[in-house]
Amino acid sequence: MTTSRTCFRLRYILHQLNSGQLPLEDLKRNIEYAALVLETAYMDETRRICDEDDDLAEVTPETVPDEASSSFHTLSLLRF
Repeated sequence: MTTSRTCFRLRYILHQLNSGQLPLEDLKRNIEYAALVLETAYMDETRRICDEDDDLAEVTPETVPDEASSSFHTLSLLRF
């Protein structure tokens, strides 16, 4: 299940809680499921970011054009 569907499901659970339609056991089960989906999405995103960082680490300075290299150096100096 995607995070958008999980958000929709959480809002529906909230609606059911407000109207007194949701038994406690159903609430617990739904919260556990939503937490699992959000944890999985977080781990997938973290893994994707780490993979991108690994790809960037493989770029050698010789393959980066001088214009890009000097622009990055200038930007890094401006940040500090």
